[in-house]
Amino acid sequence: MNVKIITLLILSVFGSNWFYAQSISTPPNFLGPIYFDKKGQLLTNPTDANLYRIYRPSNPNEKLGKQHLGINGVLTFKNSTENLYFYFEDYFITGEIQFQGNLRVSKLHQDQGLGLNNSLKVHLKGECRWYHRNGQLSQVGVYDGESIYGDQKQFDNEGKLIKSTPGLPLIQYDYVLEHSVLERKNFSYGENAKSEILPTPQSNQAKSKEVIDTKPTDLAAKLMSMPRFPIRTYRPYLGLYQGKTINASIQKTANTSLEIIEFIEKEEEVVLEVYWFGGFEAHTKLTGSIHDNVIFARGDWEVNGERVGTITLATFLQKEEGKLEGFFNIKLLDQNEKVQSCSFKLGKE
Repeated sequence: MNVKIITLLILSVFGSNWFYAQSISTPPNFLGPIYFDKKGQLLTNPTDANLYRIYRPSNPNEKLGKQHLGINGVLTFKNSTENLYFYFEDYFITGEIQFQGNLRVSKLHQDQGLGLNNSLKVHLKGECRWYHRNGQLSQVGVYDGESIYGDQKQFDNEGKLIKSTPGLPLIQYDYVLEHSVLERKNFSYGENAKSEILPTPQSNQAKSKEVIDTKPTDLAAKLMSMPRFPIRTYRPYLGLYQGKTINASIQKTANTSLEIIEFIEKEEEVVLEVYWFGGFEAHTKLTGSIHDNVIFARGDWEVNGERVGTITLATFLQKEEGKLEGFFNIKLLDQNEKVQSCSFKLGKE
């Protein structure tokens, strides 16, 4: 039984924003965005970012100028005992809500690097909510820094409660944010905390560009029309390729680098493992068929361990050594997002 091993690794130099066609903007009355990499380090631009943050004073009626925001958003304080409160939302670089809640900043926090815009880690205050990439609630709890009050609840990406961890009694929680800053004089946390304290996330602040071509590429028709020829060994096709990728759906073209390291082919079946690197990290395992020079495969598209969509790929190895071309359709889990169709032509370096 003949088994050939080849791995497909795609390096997308244009980054995630090209595929998702995101345009990040800051909503009215908010500041930001502030960009962070996967380790929580502050970045100056979205090129290598995994998350971005937008924020405003916790009290929506308070002017930003009263929150001591200096040049480039750096906080300044009247005195060392002063506390500042901000509401903030963190988003995956692809535009989906990842977190919402309030934070407290003191002069000491700022000096320790736990301010608002110099660290992903902050002093949480009050109810906080984390989200799966598909928009389902991931975790909710009431916090004061690292202390948890009441039950911290965790949910799977279908909304099912999978864990509830008891914290300190809610009676011990200091309601200064809720009673003084948010001016909810008699508020106490309960089942309706979401509607009473946290606003609706600004989820639509990263708009997708319009998909111009609403009809996806017919990959089956492409498979039938492309010339075929037998290949005895796939090893000459290993290596680094560079060229152009065209997204016909949004009429965008990007420079692309692709390195074929290995994939698994066995009795005309193929398993591909694909990684993208750029503005985000993406991983997918594709399964399908290989007949002569034609590869057809599909699979889930994962980003940071979460499923975000599907990819269907048709690749045609060329007779001229070092040439590769093909097509793929991408579909996000969001049912409102349309399929985007792409093509590529690459040459070996």
